[in-house]
Amino acid sequence: MKISDYKTTYENSSTKLSDINRTIALAGIAIIWIFKKDKDGLISVDPRLILPAILFVFALTTDLFQYIYKTIAWAIFYRRKENKIFKNFPDDEWSDELNKYTTAPSLINYTTWVLFGLKIAACLSAYIFLLKFLFIKLACKQ
Repeated sequence: MKISDYKTTYENSSTKLSDINRTIALAGIAIIWIFKKDKDGLISVDPRLILPAILFVFALTTDLFQYIYKTIAWAIFYRRKENKIFKNFPDDEWSDELNKYTTAPSLINYTTWVLFGLKIAACLSAYIFLLKFLFIKLACKQ
């Protein structure tokens, strides 16, 4: 395999993991919603489900911030490179220069990876609390 194949593999895997994490966070919120109680027209949730709900919402919010950051950071990087090329090369030469290999700074993805890790950790933690709640519910029914 070429090194570009490895990069494509990890990019596809992280995209898929983000998609799965988003889906299961929404599913977790739906599961919590199933256990809501209506009292006198007011909706209440078992206090043991508040933390998982917060973690699911945190995971989804972090997912959003990850993509906001990533979009802005890469747009700024691209525009700076593009402007530098347009400024330094005549009109007939810039297209060749624009297509040359450029190394991106390694720091550009650190924030993205931190947010990626946080959203995955939040969702996994939420499911641990949710599973604990469900096991207790199951044990009390028997």
